[in-house]
Amino acid sequence: MVRLSFVTLLLLGVVFFNSQFTYGYRQGGPADIQLRVIKGRVSCIDRIGSKIAIEWLQPNGEYDEITFLITSSTTAVKNNVYVSLLEIAEGDTVIIEYRNDPQSFGPLVARRVSLTAP
Repeated sequence: MVRLSFVTLLLLGVVFFNSQFTYGYRQGGPADIQLRVIKGRVSCIDRIGSKIAIEWLQPNGEYDEITFLITSSTTAVKNNVYVSLLEIAEGDTVIIEYRNDPQSFGPLVARRVSLTAP
């Protein structure tokens, strides 16, 4: 009887510890990664390196360039219809949706590139 109680308490302790550890680990997980949107003009397309750079107008009135990585999960949209990423050309006005992971030092990854009217 004592042995059964000890095993039960030991198992409850392991389950409790594991649930606390999992909760603590998830606090800084994917939920903290925010979806961002930026509008700009395509300044450079690197089809070999799978990158796209856009010039965008900063709040202070100056233009800046930002580069995004294009992956196999990146989609392109024009007039609410999915199109090929090959339809994007330098000079196009685009809206790029991307995820901003403040703890990542990797490139910004574009989720969706929407071609818009200038």
